Parts: sequence; C-alpha cells; structure tokens
Amino acid sequence: MLTIEDPQVQAATLEAWPALETLDFVQVRAGSPRHAGLHLMGDADSPTQAGIWECTPGVFDYTFPDHELCKIVSGEVLLTDPQGRSQLLGPGGILITRRGDTLTWDIRQTVRKVFLTW
Repeated sequence: MLTIEDPQVQAATLEAWPALETLDFVQVRAGSPRHAGLHLMGDADSPTQAGIWECTPGVFDYTFPDHELCKIVSGEVLLTDPQGRSQLLGPGGILITRRGDTLTWDIRQTVRKVFLTW
C-alpha cells in the first residue's frame, strides 16, 4: 500500500521531464511551460503510473495518451475542452479524462498534482 498526503506532495523533490515541445501529444500555444515529476508507481513506459507532476505557467494543448485521474494540490489552471467549455481548477480540484481527450491547459500559477494513469 502507498499513502501520501498533500504536505508530502508539496515537499517532494521532482526531476525535470522532457520538454513539452518534444512530446507528440502536446502543442505549446503560449509561454515556455516547463514540467517535472516523480513516479511513485511505474515509470514513463509503464501501462499504469502514479506520481506527482508540476508545470510552470504557459498555455498548451494536451491530448491524453491514457486515462487519467488527478488531484490539483497547488496552483491554478484553466482547462478548456474542444467545445469551448472551461473550468478553473485549484487546490483540491479533481480531473478525470479518457484516453484521447484533448484539453487546453492555461496554467496561471505553477500547478502541482498527483496523478494516476492507466
């Protein structure tokens, strides 16, 4: 069993991940967002992953390569779907997506989240 609480997520040291511009499922629209993370279960090549992810301000389109459940621990992001519906998420906000969903991430304040993908 793995348990983790928000203070532990906030204190975790993350590693830089490949630039968003190099990922085929991301299109950066504005700014220079940089992301980092830490896998708590699995790794980037695993079919199931859990971890912590953080990204600095910027705007990008993200097409989810897997199903994902995440909880925002800090920061603020405006998420917009292809139909133009938007939702502002901050600490405590939960997002569930399906493989293939595309959302525009407009990160206003550096976002840190915990995630599970499958």
